[in-house]
Amino acid sequence: MSSPLLEVKDLQVIVGEEQKVLLDGLNLTVNAGETHVLMGHNGAGKSTLMSALMGDPRYTVTRGQILFRGQDVTHEGADVRARVIDARALQRERYQALPGVRCNAQLPSAALRRYCRMTPAAEKILRGAFERLGYSARAYDRILRVARTVADLDGSELLDAAHLSEALQYRSLDRKFGMR
Repeated sequence: MSSPLLEVKDLQVIVGEEQKVLLDGLNLTVNAGETHVLMGHNGAGKSTLMSALMGDPRYTVTRGQILFRGQDVTHEGADVRARVIDARALQRERYQALPGVRCNAQLPSAALRRYCRMTPAAEKILRGAFERLGYSARAYDRILRVARTVADLDGSELLDAAHLSEALQYRSLDRKFGMR
């Protein structure tokens, strides 16, 4: 079974200068395809939970975790959470026709050319990096997948020079610290 879409673990949320605890010890798991309805009387914490999940600055998470598709977004601001959620939704929609592919990391090598179109400047940067650094075909595929994610977070259909440069920086960090 795949990991949950959203997982809230032992969440505690406070508000205001008086640091009033509004939620304490909340746990919630939402799997892909599920719909959950939050019910309760006024003041039960429904709106507080939604505001905390979306990073509303009026609320502070003091304990616990908020995981979206396995990624810890507990202390990310509302803008970062929204960009990640939008990028993931875009990827799910983009890859609907590809069985078993829901995100860029799962994109098969054969589909990279179709889904990772680049500007001429981006192609030049990638070609130059491979000539200088001698990356393998597998590294090429990984760099394109990461660049596609960077472009998705940026709201861009084409991979441009900035997206490729950022992906190449991540690749150099991977090599420096012995990661894949």
